[in-house]
Amino acid sequence: MTASLFPLHAQEGNPRNIQTSLKYWPRPPRSEVAIDFRKPGAEERFNELESLEEEHAVTIRDIRGLRESEQPTLEKNGFQYMYDPVPEYDERENRNEKRIEKYFLPRTEELVAKLFPERSGAELKVLIYTHRIRSQTTGPNSPAHIVHSDFTPAGSMQHLRSLLSPADLTKLEETNTRILALNIWRPLRTVRKDPLALCDWASIHPNQDIIPNRFVFADGWLEVAKVAYSQRHRWWYCSGQRVDEVVIFKQFDSAPGTIEMGGCSVVHSAFVDPEYTGEEPRRSLEIGVFVFLPR
Repeated sequence: MTASLFPLHAQEGNPRNIQTSLKYWPRPPRSEVAIDFRKPGAEERFNELESLEEEHAVTIRDIRGLRESEQPTLEKNGFQYMYDPVPEYDERENRNEKRIEKYFLPRTEELVAKLFPERSGAELKVLIYTHRIRSQTTGPNSPAHIVHSDFTPAGSMQHLRSLLSPADLTKLEETNTRILALNIWRPLRTVRKDPLALCDWASIHPNQDIIPNRFVFADGWLEVAKVAYSQRHRWWYCSGQRVDEVVIFKQFDSAPGTIEMGGCSVVHSAFVDPEYTGEEPRRSLEIGVFVFLPR
């Protein structure tokens, strides 16, 4: 079966809008933060900055109950839900990493192609650069309970330069190729605890809300983003999100006019649903891809 642009279950049941809190960053004195790990004291500075957070009460709206015309879309809001059944996958296999990779990684290009139906296969290229299974309550593979994005525009292009040859990068520039970084996120079993919330990019003011965090190492640098709170932020999630309900969200987009508006790096966070705090840890898969669309 092929993926559908909207979740089959979206109109089932009553929406569960959640009153909860999210962890943001306080606004720093400067518009960006940099830590150079080549210098003494960097680890201490990193740990100090990681501890900075402030909680703000928010309402996170449920996409369930929305008509198809009301659903968030990749181009308008920066994220989109898709229905993608995988009948050969059994939720009881959610701890078998090799099987998870076998079932889901090969589907990635097909999923992305559904988002750009006007492009033929030859015109659309997809490069998987990472995948990660979230499966713990604490530790590196636990859900991230702080509002963030995986890239800034500068960080995205820096990461791409680490993956491609200079000749390939030159070709992308010469062909005026549109470049997107997408996160393809799906549950490995129905999500109850620590669901994923996404902020409508149209409610973000990048110059005010996005705080670049650059980390410099001996062999290069990377740049992610923390986020300062604003009452204008509009948050969404999918209650009881199932294995066949995928959400795809932008972490970068080089489309004309988008770079100037912050590159559409959709901010997101896990959050506490008070009804399900006693459930088992969330198990989910996220796949990071670059997408290339020649203009």
